[in-house]
Amino acid sequence: TKKFEETRRGTLSELRHFYDENEDVKGEIVVLLGPPEHMTPSDAEIDEMLVRHLLSETVKDAASEVARVTGLPRRALYARAQELKDKT
Repeated sequence: TKKFEETRRGTLSELRHFYDENEDVKGEIVVLLGPPEHMTPSDAEIDEMLVRHLLSETVKDAASEVARVTGLPRRALYARAQELKDKT
């Protein structure tokens, strides 16, 4: 119902680039942020998350939190967190 209504999707950097290049936008801009599309983190990223959580949490809690964020199986993350803890 709005005369100049438009919907544009993209990452924040893509949207910023678009609006930097198109300065004749009419009206206001509303940005809605949502979870990223499902992307499986690399092993290095998983290790980084686990190590960060292990600094202040138990192995169980670190594995549970990383499982919640990534959707990966908690049991496998627990085993990896235990390995990382044993190395330190």
